[in-house]
Amino acid sequence: MAEDSKILSLPLEILNKIRSYLTYSSMCSLLLVSKGWKEVWENPLLWSQFRFRNNYLRRLLNSYSRPKYTNDLKIIVKLYRFSQLKSVTIPILDADSLLLISHNTNIRNVDIVKVDEELNKDEFAEVLSTLESVQLWGHYNHEKHGCEVEQLSALFEKIVGKASKIKKLILFRSGLHLGSIDCTLMVNCFKQ
Repeated sequence: MAEDSKILSLPLEILNKIRSYLTYSSMCSLLLVSKGWKEVWENPLLWSQFRFRNNYLRRLLNSYSRPKYTNDLKIIVKLYRFSQLKSVTIPILDADSLLLISHNTNIRNVDIVKVDEELNKDEFAEVLSTLESVQLWGHYNHEKHGCEVEQLSALFEKIVGKASKIKKLILFRSGLHLGSIDCTLMVNCFKQ
């Protein structure tokens, strides 16, 4: 119990620095040490900047179907420790994932691997324009190119219209040809 009181007395800034060196599994292990440690390490502020590593994401892509992943993501953001989560990586951005982002106003940064071609372009632009950082990466599907180009065009229009909070937009899509998007719109978007 005396050992617990030492960790309980550390300032949040120190705990956050310690957390920055820990993996997800190490953080989970700290929750199991004692009730006192669980109380300290379950603080949502310590988990708010947490990002799953890319190898974890690859496992998600290989093992989860779209509905199961969305349901798991809903469960994760409802957990107390993840209630202040600021960044998420979404393997497939679909209507359910978009709704989840719009209802969790703490989420400010989103990395997206794939965009569902049936996702409404206006809803896509409306929700993503409320974020601070959006990163689209992965492989661009040439067969469905019209959908994603329309979605990106709608997002660019939102950014140009100054109805956006986006500070950082990264498009790292292999095979994506931005030539289908109005050049003036793109230039004005990136001037913002």
